[in-house]
Amino acid sequence: MVLSLLRDGLPDDLADLVGLEIEVPLARWEDVVRQVRLDRKLLGGVLLGFSREQDKLPLAIASDRLFGELQRVLIETTLALVEGGELRVAPPSAGDGG
Repeated sequence: MVLSLLRDGLPDDLADLVGLEIEVPLARWEDVVRQVRLDRKLLGGVLLGFSREQDKLPLAIASDRLFGELQRVLIETTLALVEGGELRVAPPSAGDGG
């Protein structure tokens, strides 16, 4: 799954973020979903490994507007993946710590 920041019209302080891409392999999607509602630093840390432009990601995560939008997109994408049968949701096993 590739998440891209494509919108024009961002505020001047975020204009450099257009084109930011985060490519998350479907096999690792669960790692991202576990952090989506917890803490922006934890989610940012997970996404950093998947970002093509790692210097831009912290700025995107720090923006309340972009962080909220990222959370929304991740949740909606997860729902679409589950509904499409591409992703199964299961409770964490006892050894997963979550």
